[in-house]
Amino acid sequence: MLVNKVLPLLPLWLFRKIAHRITSRHSLTYTSIPGPETGVYVAGKLVSSCRAAVVGHLHPIFTILSYHGTIRVTLVADPGDVPDMNVLGKYFVKGLVDLANEFNVEVPPNMTGGCRHDVGDVDV
Repeated sequence: MLVNKVLPLLPLWLFRKIAHRITSRHSLTYTSIPGPETGVYVAGKLVSSCRAAVVGHLHPIFTILSYHGTIRVTLVADPGDVPDMNVLGKYFVKGLVDLANEFNVEVPPNMTGGCRHDVGDVDV
């Protein structure tokens, strides 16, 4: 409500100052978007998977989207600021696997391979 009602009334310089103060104090943003639990059809075809990405920020952003019994994780970051982004993704997957193991939750076979990039010191 605040974002929709109050922020549009602020002068642009104040809006920018608030946005800068909020984003400059974070080193990572995580967002989770609940998607439909059942499959969605577009033009008569079942959508097999979905991804979501938030771009245009100053720091890395993990976006998790659930869809039809699965989740997709997208990491967006400026490669100039995060040159080893593949390592960040590997550690994220490793953390999820470790958390699942801690609570005796079955880890899907496709999660044990981690991200698409290889990193020598991270075993998932």
